[in-house]
Amino acid sequence: MATLCDIPRHRELSYSRNNGSLTIDYDYDLGHTESEEETLEYTLAQYAAFTEKVIVRIQFPEPQNKFRCNVSTFGIRHTVNYGPLNETENLYRIADVVRVLKGFLQLRTLEISLSLDTEDFSRIACVAPFFDLRGRCQQWNMRYKCGRHGNYISIGPGSPLCTRLERLNNTRMKRSKNVQMASGTTLHPEFSYHHGTLTINYDYEDSDVKYHISQYAPITRKIVFNICFPEPDNDNSGLSRVEEDLSEIIETLDDEFDLCRSDVIFWLREHDISQISCALEFRHLRWRTTFEYHVRGNCQETVDMDSDWYAELIGSHCSD
Repeated sequence: MATLCDIPRHRELSYSRNNGSLTIDYDYDLGHTESEEETLEYTLAQYAAFTEKVIVRIQFPEPQNKFRCNVSTFGIRHTVNYGPLNETENLYRIADVVRVLKGFLQLRTLEISLSLDTEDFSRIACVAPFFDLRGRCQQWNMRYKCGRHGNYISIGPGSPLCTRLERLNNTRMKRSKNVQMASGTTLHPEFSYHHGTLTINYDYEDSDVKYHISQYAPITRKIVFNICFPEPDNDNSGLSRVEEDLSEIIETLDDEFDLCRSDVIFWLREHDISQISCALEFRHLRWRTTFEYHVRGNCQETVDMDSDWYAELIGSHCSD
């Protein structure tokens, strides 16, 4: 079973066990080296099952004309000069952070704090993607201050700065939609696509994934499949419907997709064998598939789908 101790350290992340909060001290300068398996995005995703609150702190550096970023390629570290400092690089990186946070199913509170030398909207604009998470959290707030000794000012609903950021984020989303439409795909509330990875947040009560998934076949190399199950009951009609749905989806994946791998993640309220057994449908996939299930936010097991995990689970259940 994966634990907090298994998560690699990252200089921009710190976790508090006391209240399940994760702090992101975002490095706006991008002035450090990251290998493929040490990126902020990669490490952040591993805290999803343990985190109810996220605090994002961004200290904007003094204005400068250029910045340099250390990167690692094929194990060789070198420095890239990005030329004139622009906010696009950070906008993309923060958008990746937001995309990962959308998978934090236990997330209840999000706080974003910005510290600037001068009130420069072009820099503040890089945090616009965080507005995507406002409707997902019970508590969401953003604030900023200018100068080392300045007081924090809330970026609340209706404020001029909030309105500008919302408008900017809406424009960004519209452009993203246009890109998807140009590639032949349409936006869908259960899908999230990024750089070859399709994340499916399956709606247990009312999913129509099976009718729309084919359009992603030409551009997808990896799938992350999330299902959040309700409290188990004696009526298995809902479970039967989900099993039929999964069977059709997996048939489409096997026939039309050419994937490198897939990750299947179940979010359970109880350790219910009948719900866990739905994962067996994914054994029909041709490529490597891992299965991970969480009970009330705690990861119970991460296994290779082709292993004997289910027989061992049944054996353990019977012995109990």
